[in-house]
Amino acid sequence: MFKSAAVRSLLLNTLIFLSLVVSHHLGGGTFLLTPEVVSIFAVSYLIFRFFPLKELEGPRLTAILILYQLLGHMAAPVQKDVSENRMICSHLFAVLLTYILAKYFDAFIGTFDYILHKLFSPVVISRLALNRSISLAALDNAFFQALKSFHRPNFGRAPPVGTCA
Repeated sequence: MFKSAAVRSLLLNTLIFLSLVVSHHLGGGTFLLTPEVVSIFAVSYLIFRFFPLKELEGPRLTAILILYQLLGHMAAPVQKDVSENRMICSHLFAVLLTYILAKYFDAFIGTFDYILHKLFSPVVISRLALNRSISLAALDNAFFQALKSFHRPNFGRAPPVGTCA
């Protein structure tokens, strides 16, 4: 499901874009979807599409993330009363966190893909469907038997609340 380079690139780029938006918001800025932001997203998608993460590990990936945060900050409007230190710290924290997530991105996506295949394989779905129908039939039969056993000895008697009055 996630083995395609285009899908992985889109997911990674979305993660990086979300880190830009959240860090800019936490830094005190506002965020508008402008043509500059869309072009940064498109260029970033192309970079991660044609250069795998294994080629971009280390300083190259860090440089791309810092450049992405810097260009995203410049493309998004900033209010005049925003603290520069707060904005810088939030963007640098976003670079650090995004670097860690991007470093293990392939392993995370591979594990997630494996889990999805195991959960939604045709064999598992058929077992669940079969077990569900068997268990519902057994539950229905057990409920019916319990109802019959409760009803017979107590037939014609008043409810317990009525006997207390």
